[in-house]
Amino acid sequence: MISGISNLSILTQVTTGLNNGQSTLAELTQQLSSGVKSTDLAKYTAYESRTLVNSRTLQDKAESYIAAIGSIKPRLDLYETALGALEKLINSTQSTITNTQNATAATEQGVPAQISSTIDQVAFYLNQKLNERYIFSGTRYGSKPIGDIKTLTNPPAEVFPATSPTLPPYDASAPGSNAQAYTKDSVAIDDSLSLAYGIPSTDSAIQNLMQGMRYAYAATQDASNYQTYMGQAQTYLKTALDGIRSLRAQVAGNQKILSDTQNSQQGTIDLLETQINNIRNTDINEVSVKINAYNTQLQASYAATSKLINLSILDYLN
Repeated sequence: MISGISNLSILTQVTTGLNNGQSTLAELTQQLSSGVKSTDLAKYTAYESRTLVNSRTLQDKAESYIAAIGSIKPRLDLYETALGALEKLINSTQSTITNTQNATAATEQGVPAQISSTIDQVAFYLNQKLNERYIFSGTRYGSKPIGDIKTLTNPPAEVFPATSPTLPPYDASAPGSNAQAYTKDSVAIDDSLSLAYGIPSTDSAIQNLMQGMRYAYAATQDASNYQTYMGQAQTYLKTALDGIRSLRAQVAGNQKILSDTQNSQQGTIDLLETQINNIRNTDINEVSVKINAYNTQLQASYAATSKLINLSILDYLN
């Protein structure tokens, strides 16, 4: 009887060992198939767990910055397209004014129609939308920034330039006040970097452009003051041209900042991913060797258990 009890105790220990071995073998097999040590943080050291959690948090933050950068790039591209078109329109209008010295010549050359068409084109580019968002509206987003300036007083009689929060007369919501019309849109692209990239239609370059076009239009409506008004138009358009070129340079600078910052954020993500992989990824060769070793041990344990079971039965029968 004592021998039976002793064998039973040994059998219990061996069975426990078998269960533990099977559990370890299953874990190693999972590591071999998934390539990672474990998806359970409890299986790592305290330092490794903290590193995994912190690295993933930093990766998520970097990915959110990259997403923000991705949403801004199309707007900057549209700014560049619109500003480039406005620059061409200003150059064309200046040439038209230079080449027509009086109202009679202007009429013969179709200048009134050209100026009217140019005003419509200027409004078109400044009323550009991206994803249902007016990009030149400041932070009003849903408000069209440019109205029909051909319906305004000729020549311009309002205080120039308009200052926040007073809306300039050409604004589609004028007369009125709205400080958001002067606010530059901005976005955080790093922990310590917020990029002001927006170009509101209240920008001084655009105010000069609209003032110049209003004087040019007024000239086509008043033959007696044609040269005077066109002279005023040239003055404002020259200032506008310098301002538009400056805005284009700002856009180009912002595009470079976005590109450099995106590369930096991606570099951070890649570095953190390497750190995570160094902790989580398993050594396939090492795991394969361990699996073979555990298989051998388990086979030996199975054989030993079988013998113990047979002995235990014989002891019981005896």
